[in-house]
Amino acid sequence: MKKLGIVAGFIPWVIFSMLYKNNTPAILEASVCAIFISLIINWYELRNGFIFSWGSIICFSIIGVNGYFNICKWIINNPHVLLNCTIPLIIWISLIVGKPFTLQYAKLQVSPEKWSSPLFIKINNILTIMWGICLSISAIPSLLMSYSTYYQSIWWNTILYYLCLGIAVWLNRKLPDIVKKLYHESSAKNK
Repeated sequence: MKKLGIVAGFIPWVIFSMLYKNNTPAILEASVCAIFISLIINWYELRNGFIFSWGSIICFSIIGVNGYFNICKWIINNPHVLLNCTIPLIIWISLIVGKPFTLQYAKLQVSPEKWSSPLFIKINNILTIMWGICLSISAIPSLLMSYSTYYQSIWWNTILYYLCLGIAVWLNRKLPDIVKKLYHESSAKNK
């Protein structure tokens, strides 16, 4: 699934959110399906320690174990908060630990000699920040609304999330060229 890149990492999340209901059988079904899909679609990324793929597997596992053993009722009753906040959390953590999640995907598309380039690293830091901002914005309503209110609203539950995800994917494609152009223009002026 290298061709799908970052987008492939979101497929298990979409499937999970479609299957999840706040009852034990549905929680287990959603968790197992998301883990299974992650293992199939993101095998390469998991094998190579991609932060986003591992963070997703860990989240689905925690939700499944919690659903089975009924450890924390809050997680069962507020899946929208957990689902919408975990993705940006994984993204921000990747930046904090110095491994921007976009960098891992970008390395699949460029030659190894470019990996240590300051411009390459800068672009991926900017991209990761942009992903974090877009998906944090999409998570805000889930923090402010109850489960039933959130899931009954097509705007907050679906449109805003996919709009923010779409903007992030679009910027992921366009921003590197913009940053390169600005970098080269700035370099030319400083000469």
